[in-house]
Amino acid sequence: MKGFLVGYESLEVFEFQLNPTNITDGKASTFAAIVTPAGSQPQFQWVSGDKRTVSFTLRYHFSEFDRGLVQERCNRLLSLQYPEVELGRTKRAPERVLLILGDRPDFLGHVANVSVKYGKAMHPDSLLPLTADVTITLEEDEERVIGRDELRDWRSSEMGTEYAPEKEGGGSKEASTLKEG
Repeated sequence: MKGFLVGYESLEVFEFQLNPTNITDGKASTFAAIVTPAGSQPQFQWVSGDKRTVSFTLRYHFSEFDRGLVQERCNRLLSLQYPEVELGRTKRAPERVLLILGDRPDFLGHVANVSVKYGKAMHPDSLLPLTADVTITLEEDEERVIGRDELRDWRSSEMGTEYAPEKEGGGSKEASTLKEG
């Protein structure tokens, strides 16, 4: 099964030649420092969640017979950062994309950064690249508030029920067994 990006409005599919070997999924929180008189240090209050980012690198490799295919794939991914233009003016912001990777929860976001590193191998006649590593960073565009339970309760369709959280105890059956043993 291969992963892919899908244009959220256009439904254009950007299929991966190979799935990423590493995925970085990060999120930060914003805290305000509250200074109190005679306090030895500030107290911190959570203000909001910061942006969530997902980064990964795609590798493209084609033979000499696939002239221009690496450049074409890289250009399509780079284009995800550009707005739609009509008569020299911005018509629409860059399209949001949906990242789909197997059983992982789908990720809706915008492309924050695309960086292409072309390999040394080039087509002998045209000097078009035959290999490239494309690093993509997506920033989540979720309009609703996501609570911690939504993440904690997620289970892959392949996971058995023995790993599902108990409704009342808050832990998995495996954790309960470890506590009893």
